[in-house]
Amino acid sequence: MPLNYSIAMLKNPQKQDEEPKAYAKSQITGELTLKELGQQVASQTTVSRADVAAVIISTVENMIGGLRAGKQVDFGDLGKFRLQINSRAADTAEKFTAANITGVNIQFAVIVDKRVSVQLLDIPSIHFLYHIQKQKTPATS
Repeated sequence: MPLNYSIAMLKNPQKQDEEPKAYAKSQITGELTLKELGQQVASQTTVSRADVAAVIISTVENMIGGLRAGKQVDFGDLGKFRLQINSRAADTAEKFTAANITGVNIQFAVIVDKRVSVQLLDIPSIHFLYHIQKQKTPATS
């Protein structure tokens, strides 16, 4: 199954005077629900859908607890989860407060060779969705 992506023309926020450059953006084609995932796993194993859902829910709750405790959650060969913090800059460390933090995301880092992950995703060289994202200008904002 090929990876669906579009191409967006984006400016570098640090270099607004430069021309936009082309970047890939992933395209979501649907959603796999917990119920559907549970049914798929149950059909491939000897575990019931309800048991699969219970294990997934418990795993996520424990993962969030570990992340809140400042831990990186290691899923072995699958990858690692860790927190990523977004913040506004402060002039000095003394002036930085928790109010400067604008968001926290869970980041997943894949622990496989890049060549292998590209092969697993079946990224096509020609087959892709093409999309140009308009840049906001003062006149159109």
